[in-house]
Parts: sequence; C-alpha cells; structure tokens
Amino acid sequence: MATLGEVAAAVQNALDKSEQARRALALAADLLDEAIQIFADTLAGSQDPETAQVLALLTQAHTGMVDAHRELAAAEAGAREYLSRIRPAEAGGQDSGPPASTPSRIEQLRAELPPPVVRGSGQKTHGRWIAPDGSARSLVSGRDDLSSKVNEALKSQGCPQLPARAADDVELKLAALMRETGETDSRMRHVTLVINNRPCKGDLSCDELLPVILPEGYSLTVHAPNYRKRFTGGARPWWR
Repeated sequence: MATLGEVAAAVQNALDKSEQARRALALAADLLDEAIQIFADTLAGSQDPETAQVLALLTQAHTGMVDAHRELAAAEAGAREYLSRIRPAEAGGQDSGPPASTPSRIEQLRAELPPPVVRGSGQKTHGRWIAPDGSARSLVSGRDDLSSKVNEALKSQGCPQLPARAADDVELKLAALMRETGETDSRMRHVTLVINNRPCKGDLSCDELLPVILPEGYSLTVHAPNYRKRFTGGARPWWR
C-alpha cells in the first residue's frame, strides 16, 4: 500500500502535468483569439454566409478552449484541496507557514511564462502565483468570473466608473480571489505573483486599484519584467 508521501508525490506530478496542459491551452486560446480578430477585421462587411459560418465556428472553438481551461483549473483546485489535507498528516500535522518565494523560485516562475508582452500588441498577460500549498498556479488576463468579482469589490467601494477596464487584468483578478478566500484561509492574505507584463498606471489602473481591492492586512507582491512592487491593502480610493 502506498504511503501518504507517495500518494502526495503522485498527485503533485499529475497536477504539474495538468498545469502544463492548461498553460498550453491558454496559449492556444490566445492565438485563436488573435486569429478570430484578424479574420473578423479583414472580412468585415462581407455578405458571404460561409464567412459568418467560419467566424462562428472559430468563436465556438475558442469558447470550448476557455471552458476547458476553467474545468482544468477547477479540477486542479480539487486536487490541491486533497493535497492540503494529506500533507499536514504526512508531516505530522505541523503547519509549514507561508510558501517560500525565494529569488530562485521567482526566476523559475518567470521562465515558465511566455515572453514579455509588447505594449499595444494585444497580447494577453500571463501570470504564475504561489499558492498556500507551495504550488504555482496560472492566471491569464481576460474576462471571466474573477473579473466580475473585481467589479463587485469596486462597486462596494463606490467606484464611479464600472465596469473597470482593468478588471480583466491578472493582478486585480488575483486580488479579488485573495479578498474572497482570505477570509477563511489566512495564507491567502499574502501572495506572490510573477507576470510577463508590467502593471498599468493611471486613475483606474492596477497600480491604483490593487491597494483598494485588497483588504487591510493583505499584501500582493508583483514581479514583472524589470519590476517588483509590494501592494498592501486597505487604501482609501482616490474618488472618496
């Protein structure tokens, strides 16, 4: 019979492979999204019914990729929850504290990301953040359920312009996740994120909104190309 350590190692191995598949799927979805935009812009105004059919099929395929990405993420979350239950038992029930974010770990995560985003290119931002169990999890810019949570958090603060353009950004989506899960898991109140694009700036940018969305006592350390900044929560929004 396998020991808890062997079971944990096997589950972690499966998780690593699933994350690799999910990153590849995210990249494929990004490329397909670009293809759809090119196709739509080039053939705008066409009355050919086959053109509309091709665009619909491409869009359907993209939606399937996004759904598959979400389902993989949900499956991985379940596997990590299982790991979190068996690992304390494996270690004698001792809490190992927050996961390490050493310089070498940061560089490792940076190497797992696509090349840095070129401003104005329309490329999506990819991120890897260190979860409470020490694993690295992926997050990609774009509208999803977390974007809605970003706007909900801003609405509760009286934000005058909603939906916020930056709500689809990786940094704010992770902050919304921290805000939601940190209430029951204190390890989610201090998180490290590595992304391949520097945070935007401006009145309703990530740089301004992160300290507003993060509750007091929370922090998010962001590493980007030639960039590092620790954002702390509980800030008073500029519109008040």
